[in-house]
Amino acid sequence: MPRPRREDRWTHPLYNIGFCRERDGMVHTEIKGQRLATGLVWHDKNKKLALQILEQRILAYLNPAPPQNDTPKLHTTNSAFELFAKQQFPTRSKSYLYNWKQAVEVLLSSNVLITATEEIRSYMIERLAKSHLHANTKRQHIACMQQFFEYCIEEHY
Repeated sequence: MPRPRREDRWTHPLYNIGFCRERDGMVHTEIKGQRLATGLVWHDKNKKLALQILEQRILAYLNPAPPQNDTPKLHTTNSAFELFAKQQFPTRSKSYLYNWKQAVEVLLSSNVLITATEEIRSYMIERLAKSHLHANTKRQHIACMQQFFEYCIEEHY
């Protein structure tokens, strides 16, 4: 069933899955319930440009870019951690850095390629089992390592 014409909407003549709408005096595009701002003021002079932006967004929605298959970069745990530390640590407190230093000493094997995930996992489990740290400290160390490995995944290591 076609949408009724409304004064607060501009519809595209070729596509019926999205429209431009007025919100707080600005033009927003809405495609399948997802609203995005355009930065344009709601005025008849901006209608043509808003509909062009809407068309680009609809085409991007209908034809998504294929995911890129990046081959993982080979890094050892030490080299990846150095890159992580350069990015994360300059703005952190001393207690945060101390917690990280202790977590790395306890859990992180020195020169293992990151692609050997089972080896790293088994090493960390052994080290946690042998350590006499409090359970809360162990949890903090695991949380630190989780942040580090999420960083490694984002960077395709």
